[in-house]
Amino acid sequence: MGVMNIVSVLRFVVYAVSGAVMIAGMMAILGFLVPKHVPEHYRVIFGAVVFLYGAYRLVLTYVRSKGMDRDEK
Repeated sequence: MGVMNIVSVLRFVVYAVSGAVMIAGMMAILGFLVPKHVPEHYRVIFGAVVFLYGAYRLVLTYVRSKGMDRDEK
């Protein structure tokens, strides 16, 4: 039971960090986290890459957790 709690806590942490990374990507796209002298094209590309990385980690964690839940039954 102790290992199960650690896994669920780590899964929650990964979800939270992935969500924060996605929000940071959106903030970069909107121009809040990037200096004003950075060209708009770089800002949008950088923000999109950061957002997509967060989404990728979120989906990957979700899919892996569903596979682990199925194996435990």
